Amino acid sequence: MSHRTPDSALTSAALHALLARLDPDPQRAGEKYEAMRRRLTAFFEWRGAPWPEEHADETINRVAKRAAEDQAVVKIEAYAVGVARMVLFEALREKAKDRARSSWQAVEPPSDHAAETDERWTCLDRCMSRLSAAEREFLLDYYTDKGGRSGGHIEARKEMATRLRIPPHMLRARVFRLRDRLEDCVQGCLERMRSM
Repeated sequence: MSHRTPDSALTSAALHALLARLDPDPQRAGEKYEAMRRRLTAFFEWRGAPWPEEHADETINRVAKRAAEDQAVVKIEAYAVGVARMVLFEALREKAKDRARSSWQAVEPPSDHAAETDERWTCLDRCMSRLSAAEREFLLDYYTDKGGRSGGHIEARKEMATRLRIPPHMLRARVFRLRDRLEDCVQGCLERMRSM
């Protein structure tokens, strides 16, 4: 099921404006566009949005439209995160409305499990924001499925190791260290939340 309206369609002029703002070199602009789309899709997946890829496209469409209209927007990636938060809010609000409309019974309060999941997401968001931008991008690149083909993640990780000029075992070691830091941070955050 799609939620997109014709008004949110990406025009050729808006796409060209966005690509030009991402990088003057067309090849690098295309690569940055794809990286931004992957990050946005992961952003929506992690937050339980109903259609992560469509929401990523909707975000990019809005950012591109703004890039075509307003030269004052300098940091496109940062602006895209703000737009993504708004798209997420709209999507989750619409999802809640749909659920309420389709149910004739009183809405039950969220279970303890749902509350615990929300706490985990909150803590993960906080802990991810404490990583450097390079560390966040590294983790997203490592864990984002590229193409969905069988074995695709293995090839993607080999390519990533090659791109970073490190052997695959060092790539895995770097991921494990970052993951350990994240897990420690999330655990500490959960303990603080539950002791309040």
